[in-house]
Amino acid sequence: MIRLLLLTLTLAGCASTPSSLVPPPSAPEVTRVEGRLSITQPDRRDTGSFEYRRTPTEQQWRFSGPTGTHIGQLTLSQNQARWSPAKGDAQLASTSAALTKETLGVSIPLEKANQWLTGTAPTAEQLGTWQLEYLRYDEFDRPRIIELTQGSTRVRIVVKTWQYSPNS
Repeated sequence: MIRLLLLTLTLAGCASTPSSLVPPPSAPEVTRVEGRLSITQPDRRDTGSFEYRRTPTEQQWRFSGPTGTHIGQLTLSQNQARWSPAKGDAQLASTSAALTKETLGVSIPLEKANQWLTGTAPTAEQLGTWQLEYLRYDEFDRPRIIELTQGSTRVRIVVKTWQYSPNS
């Protein structure tokens, strides 16, 4: 009986950790990130959550309000940005900045999100007038709190979970 108990405890100690705690590969190919975001402007503050997914041909951002209600999805491909709201007609534009200004109230440069979500800061030219700052990292040196500022507007992103491509 004692041997069985020791064997069970030994095997339990070897159990795998959850995927969000497994350190990223040396060249991570992020395919999914979930977290919370807040947008602070002089006259308003909005909070909610996001789910970011990346495929070889596009990025998808799914936004939800503070209570988890789906707001809409922003899909970015090489030459097009598409906003699909939970209610209403889809909208098209050539960049994410045009659609996020209209739908979220702020023109956020999301085209290079895969870079700044993984800690590879895009160039100043790619960010335009936005400033990017990493406020906190997790135990695997991945960005945990990211802040984008433009004048008196602040977008704060708190990353909760990561998922990597099985091929990376």
